[in-house]
Amino acid sequence: MNDVSTPLTPEHLLDRSAICDVLQNWGLLRDRCDWDALRGVYAPGATMQTTWMDGPATDFVDVCQRMSAGPSRALHYIGVPIVKLNGSIALAQTRITILVRTQLNGIEVDATCYGWFIDRMVKLDGRWLIQHRAPIYEMDTLTAVDPDVKLNLDAQVLAGYPASYKHMAYMQSIVGAPINLDLPLPNSQAQEQLLHDCSLWLAAGKH
Repeated sequence: MNDVSTPLTPEHLLDRSAICDVLQNWGLLRDRCDWDALRGVYAPGATMQTTWMDGPATDFVDVCQRMSAGPSRALHYIGVPIVKLNGSIALAQTRITILVRTQLNGIEVDATCYGWFIDRMVKLDGRWLIQHRAPIYEMDTLTAVDPDVKLNLDAQVLAGYPASYKHMAYMQSIVGAPINLDLPLPNSQAQEQLLHDCSLWLAAGKH
């Protein structure tokens, strides 16, 4: 298994470059609504976790496609992944920023969420693909686009969501999205367990 500090062979460098391309392309394809191409970055049976779902990646793309007809617009800024390789599997950890503009009770708002993606990647037929994505959302904000407008949020409802993504969850719940309350929180035991499980998966070297 190759640690990020270990000198890599040309083949490993090519693999890392290909993985970075997949993850960077994911953000652009998602935001440009290129749904067929987005489906193509996932391995068969791939799964996704987000603030509003935990299930097949195909379902994620289908819901995003339906949501694209509504008033909301999302932008995903993808950082440079840190990649660890073990043969035909890899683990990538990537800084992300998600921006969503939508209507909340008739007010145009911007929701911004900061965190990172943990992606299990597999190489199939010479292509690197996403097998599973788990996010760690660290903090978020919700503001009116017009700085002169004050948002009146329901404090009790807001307090019912995990602290690190409560504003994003609040905004999404108002427009009817189900909220995933079980995502690992930053610096939590659940996060440590997730990273431990990912390390075991990578060390095993099997899809």
